[in-house]
Amino acid sequence: MNSRKPRSHHSDHVVLDDASIAKVSGWIHSINPKLKGSKVTKSDLVNWILSQQAHDLTENQQSEIEQHFFDPVKAVAWVTDEIQRRQKAGEKFDVQEFINASLLRAIHVAKNTSSRLKERPKKIPSQSLESSNGKLVSKDS
Repeated sequence: MNSRKPRSHHSDHVVLDDASIAKVSGWIHSINPKLKGSKVTKSDLVNWILSQQAHDLTENQQSEIEQHFFDPVKAVAWVTDEIQRRQKAGEKFDVQEFINASLLRAIHVAKNTSSRLKERPKKIPSQSLESSNGKLVSKDS
């Protein structure tokens, strides 16, 4: 008795990170031995898990996602792009009011977001330099 739905002719691939792949693989290795003759694939399992979710995300889930993925630099770039788009379309709007409302929303999200901005790796100073004759010389020389 196979309860699998027929596969869709449309294929939409999702790339999982290493932690998610390990989690799904662990579930598969845990489930398949119990199925005795049947087999669950990663796609089957992920589709089943998604089918158990409500059709719409809750407000809380949406807020958590927004906070997790919020990027203040992209938010400011979006404001700039949106102003240019509206001006090009000839829309009448208060630019200052739009900027204030957009940035207030961005500030609200940023305050509720743990900093996702990664520190840029510091460049390690070179211990040697190439001289004009092609030989390596110490910086201290």
